[in-house]
Amino acid sequence: LETVSVISKALHKPPQSKIFERVIDIGDIGFLRGNAYQVVGRLLYSGSWTEWDSEDSDWWSGPWSFEELVLVSDDKEYLYISEDEESYYLSETFVPELPSMPAKKEYGFKFMKSHSKARYPEFFDGSLQYFEGEFSWKPTLGEGLRSAEYEHWGNVFSAEQRSLKGKPLEIEFFKSKEIKGIELARAFDKHEKIADFERRKRLKIERTAWASMFAIAAMFVFVLGIINGSGSGKAIFSDSIQTPYPEDGATIGPFPLEGKDEIYSIEITARGLNDNAWSWGGVELLNRSQDPINAVEHEFWRESGYDSDGHWSESSLSRRYLFQLETPGAYFLRLFGEQGTGGNPTITATVYRGAQFGHYYYTAAGLAALFMLTLFGYAQLLKSPKNY
Repeated sequence: LETVSVISKALHKPPQSKIFERVIDIGDIGFLRGNAYQVVGRLLYSGSWTEWDSEDSDWWSGPWSFEELVLVSDDKEYLYISEDEESYYLSETFVPELPSMPAKKEYGFKFMKSHSKARYPEFFDGSLQYFEGEFSWKPTLGEGLRSAEYEHWGNVFSAEQRSLKGKPLEIEFFKSKEIKGIELARAFDKHEKIADFERRKRLKIERTAWASMFAIAAMFVFVLGIINGSGSGKAIFSDSIQTPYPEDGATIGPFPLEGKDEIYSIEITARGLNDNAWSWGGVELLNRSQDPINAVEHEFWRESGYDSDGHWSESSLSRRYLFQLETPGAYFLRLFGEQGTGGNPTITATVYRGAQFGHYYYTAAGLAALFMLTLFGYAQLLKSPKNY
């Protein structure tokens, strides 16, 4: 390994930040995936994160920072642990079948032939703010980093490209999976951290129990909201597409939506999906001018097998999105599909006219939220799920 020292005395210590727990540190040795790894380096990147906001039907961007730890084993195998304000991720490099460095806000890319196309990818664009330790390359403060990633079956696949003085460098590809903070603490034998995580979890449970007096009232109001606002409703329009799916989607309609301020829902389902396979579907709600105003998409999958308990089967074959109608009139649906490995599934979009009492739904939902906030607020010692 090439030893790289910190080049600024002002950065002799990592910058302080409330969003990083820093469960492990440089020099720590732990066991991951059956091998011993040592933490040899730390990097801090800051920049902007961009992702698709399906509610606003537009791209969202905001400031984002993350730390990355470099781990190496005795046989020079590398792993990477990144931490942001939401999660920890354990990453390793992989060899893509379809290598590319997607542009920001680019749709439809994928790195493996068996994956569905990235319909709603996420992007990072930033620079290196701090580093310390040993690396197999020479980091430079201020060097750029941009990445494009998508999720497939619980794993995140990403392409990352560093740049120096505006000159793009080599593209690297990573496969990542979320890992909990307590798992890291156990892997690196951090007894104090383990005890702290367990204490916080116990406290969360105790506060939930203490606040249970609010449960009955909250449940009553919540059920009222469900009855008035989020029932399945009456199906008022439905259509399907079959393989081969239209590449640019199939526009269907028009159909009327007449209930101003009422609650409607769009459900997308897949029928006829093969076992141990996946496919993808998406639907956009279009106004009279055929501009998208709402969207819902889902990666359908079905899995089954046998274990010590016998046969098991799991699937995810539908998804529903609720919305309140602001402008009555004629509407269309644009239905998309990707066959994946699912055979010839039929993808169906159905529009339901839900509650007739939309205002009651929002009132009930607001009261339920207030009660549930009281119930669970005491239990939320930490705002991030990564801690457990």
